[in-house]
Amino acid sequence: MGKIVRKTICIFQLALLTCTFYMVQTDKQTVQSKNESNLSGTWIRDSIEHESDRSNNPALGEVKLIIIQRDREIKIARQFNNSNAQSVLEESTYYSDGRGEGNQRTGFRTEHGKSVEEIVRSKTTWKGGKLVSEAEIRGGKSGTGFGMKIRDEWSLSKDGKELIQTTTYQAVNVRGPITTFKPQIYKKIYHRTI
Repeated sequence: MGKIVRKTICIFQLALLTCTFYMVQTDKQTVQSKNESNLSGTWIRDSIEHESDRSNNPALGEVKLIIIQRDREIKIARQFNNSNAQSVLEESTYYSDGRGEGNQRTGFRTEHGKSVEEIVRSKTTWKGGKLVSEAEIRGGKSGTGFGMKIRDEWSLSKDGKELIQTTTYQAVNVRGPITTFKPQIYKKIYHRTI
């Protein structure tokens, strides 16, 4: 009888421990999701003028974003026509747990008068309901000593029908005493289509 009672108590304690662990994990996920928006969907930004995004391929006309958000992985495909009326598709993947990511970009740096493709390393986290990605690009091989800090913030309007992207570019002197220059801030608003 003593063994049966001990086994029953042991099973009961194990079940209680499992339930407690499950409740803590569920509560933790609920707290995290309260601070995170679901950006998934197809978004359109109508634009008549050139897009001010420091790109050598400024967008003309409509810009379409397709965002797929699964847990901590956020994939953003950006489709637009460049100044040569060529369709351009840029794809990026971000991880909101801060582990860091590398996305291929063209247009931030030139060498010998040509735009250079490079991997831009960034770290992304949720901050106060906004998805925030921060990157720093160092000067080119020519050793100019200048770099660029880039901060992208993505948030939804209260009704969830608009996606607001605020991008801040700040030039920095990375050689010698670090000097920062006045940041340039651009705000883009996209409308949900699906």
